[in-house]
Amino acid sequence: MRLILSVMIAGSTLFGACKTANKAATLKDTSAEAGEKGDECNDSIYPPKACKDGLKCVTPEGIYGAPGVCMAEGGDIGEECNYSIYPAKECQEGLTCVPPPGVAGAPGKCQDLGAKEGGECNYSIYPPKACKRGLDCVTPPGIAGAPGKCQKVGGGVGAECNYSINPPKACQDGLTCKTPPGVYGAHGKCARE
Repeated sequence: MRLILSVMIAGSTLFGACKTANKAATLKDTSAEAGEKGDECNDSIYPPKACKDGLKCVTPEGIYGAPGVCMAEGGDIGEECNYSIYPAKECQEGLTCVPPPGVAGAPGKCQDLGAKEGGECNYSIYPPKACKRGLDCVTPPGIAGAPGKCQKVGGGVGAECNYSINPPKACQDGLTCKTPPGVYGAHGKCARE
């Protein structure tokens, strides 16, 4: 009886140690830095080289375990798409899958159907009136659900900026909004970092 009891205690201690080791390994997996668009990725190694949200790891066809490249999920402009198959061939965010007219279930092409600069936009209606890529929908302040106008994303060097107002006056990618030190909510100027 003592022998059986000793084996049971040793087994539960070993099981507890295994649970702790697995938990630590899981935490290690999630702490890996995710790759940006164009970075190398590989889900078949430990720890895996993952991609950031909105990106997928595209690997060479037929080469199991080979590293891939982080790319945007879905097809780009002009690429084939089809939502009537499984898994669906989707378009990248901001693009629409346009199938040939009158052919149900046929593959289509990813297209940017958003409004051009100066065109009307409204994301609070269905279906939404979107802007083309690289443009923001700027709505009148304080009027929830109002239509806006499509404008270039952010201001260039020297443009006025302010992230504490609605809608915010942003800077273009790669620029920073430099505000007066110690003046919360003040307007700033877009400058290179």
